[in-house]
Amino acid sequence: MSNLLLKAGTLIVGDGTILNDASILIQGENIVDVGQNISVPPDAEILDYSDQVLMPGIIDPHVHVCYDGAPNPEEVGFMSDEFLAIRGARLVEILLEYGITTVGDAAGRNNVPFAVKEAIEKGIVNGPRYLPCGKMITISSGRGSLGGSNEANGPDDVRRAVREEIGRGARYIKLAATGAISHPHTESFNSQFDIDELEAATKEAHKVDLRSHAHAYGDVGIKNTILAGVDVLVHGHPLNQENIELMKKHKTMYMPTIVTFYESQLHHEDGDL
Repeated sequence: MSNLLLKAGTLIVGDGTILNDASILIQGENIVDVGQNISVPPDAEILDYSDQVLMPGIIDPHVHVCYDGAPNPEEVGFMSDEFLAIRGARLVEILLEYGITTVGDAAGRNNVPFAVKEAIEKGIVNGPRYLPCGKMITISSGRGSLGGSNEANGPDDVRRAVREEIGRGARYIKLAATGAISHPHTESFNSQFDIDELEAATKEAHKVDLRSHAHAYGDVGIKNTILAGVDVLVHGHPLNQENIELMKKHKTMYMPTIVTFYESQLHHEDGDL
């Protein structure tokens, strides 16, 4: 098994500890030791980053490789799947270059996310650990319906949609509980899926040890998400005290995506959105 030693001028360990003149010992694909006075195997390859800062890889649980961060995501509707897959492959390389080593792709068009995942796994492109959910599951004409989503209506149809995404390789399930600021035919605070539909999707995901995430804005949609037992509330704006207490009770995880609102405000101020 190969040994690799990384020497760091400054090492951010990840548990609150910051070390100067420290090292990281890697055996094969595993980090086996971290510290200032670690034992180094005689055959270890040494990479000297004494003038740099090393830190653990960053996790970004909410990206869309179908998008490139432009202020008008609806432009994706005029792009081919082939172009989006090629661009997505380059975008995951950029994410890795930025130090992001695990990514959750929070919905993409058709098979684009799975094509990107396969390209990473086969070594065609360098990318982070990549966890796609596949298509967003939404009601007919709902949030995401313009971007190749999986439209479903009623609990049984939602179960069908979840099973389809699982069969395509989804690593979690993404649901549209409400409208969105980025969708021209919905209002972001309007509730879409009912509680029984969200609950059916979550139970179906749990059968195969997957988690459910729900895009939700507004008091009603957020509350529906929590009461349905969805694992992760995404966006969740605005979040009132009643729903905070419900989240604590139901152990709902929260993914606020704060940068989304910050960037939206900047683009509004610039007149770009």
